[in-house]
Amino acid sequence: MKACPKCGKLYTDDNMFCEACGLKLVFQTAENQETFNPYGQDPRRQNQGMQSVHPVPGKKKVNPLFFAIPIAAIIILLTLFFLFRDKLPFGKKEPAVQETVREETSDSVESASDETDTKEEQEAAMESDSDETKPDSDINGVDNAYIQAVGTVARESGRIVLKLQNVSSVCAYNAEDEIIQKEKVERFLLDGSDMEEYLGDTVEIKGKLTADFDGDFSLNPVKTEVKKQAEEAMASNSRYQLIQADVTWEEAFSDCISRGGTLVKINSEEEFKKITDLIEEQNMQNVHFYLGGRRDADSQSYYWADADNQLEDELLNPQGQSWAAVHWMENEPSFTSEGDTELYLNLIYYKENWVLNDVPSDITQYYPGKTGYICEFEE
Repeated sequence: MKACPKCGKLYTDDNMFCEACGLKLVFQTAENQETFNPYGQDPRRQNQGMQSVHPVPGKKKVNPLFFAIPIAAIIILLTLFFLFRDKLPFGKKEPAVQETVREETSDSVESASDETDTKEEQEAAMESDSDETKPDSDINGVDNAYIQAVGTVARESGRIVLKLQNVSSVCAYNAEDEIIQKEKVERFLLDGSDMEEYLGDTVEIKGKLTADFDGDFSLNPVKTEVKKQAEEAMASNSRYQLIQADVTWEEAFSDCISRGGTLVKINSEEEFKKITDLIEEQNMQNVHFYLGGRRDADSQSYYWADADNQLEDELLNPQGQSWAAVHWMENEPSFTSEGDTELYLNLIYYKENWVLNDVPSDITQYYPGKTGYICEFEE
């Protein structure tokens, strides 16, 4: 293939000169083919030479889709971005979206508030449960700085004690602020050197109650008042006779009457102490003494019996209001023992204390040579 070096018009190999320019044609090579304008220098001649222009060997034609597809993809992505930009997790939010965020934040705050309220309610419930587990006792030294106790002042094993008028449930703190709670407490230890002046008196004491590590309760009095009935208690002018003999309760009762007296009835703490002191003076602590008290077979209530063996009004049971209520042996009265029905009152020295017990009519089979009774004579 030959071309005009001036106008670039192509000719076959048989032509020697350009018909338009008259210049000598030259062979077209891969090195010089781009230097030729196949349409010449004059655009008006483009159509003229188009008929004779031949495609250049080795030149590839670019497909327009090569550029169109990426451009179309970019346009689609931009369109989608502007349509859905409010839903993207970044960028500026429209007012509606901001309002949604505020609502979500508000919900979170309310949720946190609800959790706080729930926690406070749980703590309140725990406090309420704690309150419910606090000891509920007749004498409560946990919830009260000072307690009131009524009883008789006595000496036991060298210690001054208050024998409670009524057996009570009691709670108090020990030295380590632990709550000690016990049922059926009969006495308090009394802390105070001036309490001896009240020995034998029935008093009401206001004081601070504590517990030791053995579970015993101590009362430190701040105010002591002698009860009216103790002040008005009639002094006993009786004389007592201690008799040791293996007899039944009925035989002891009849013998005292035959002697001009009665089987003893003890009506006060003072009289109780007077009789027990007399027994100790005569060194008869090993004797089991019948007293003039009994119960009916169809009842569990003990009373003193008069000279006709009729029951009087004062209830002597541990649950009663009598001075005698605090002097019962632990777990007594039992009403029966080893198959024997126990109807009668007995006084014994047990664990260094004088206590009341209920016994059958005949205890000589259990305590031969150690059975006795006390006759009382009015003077």
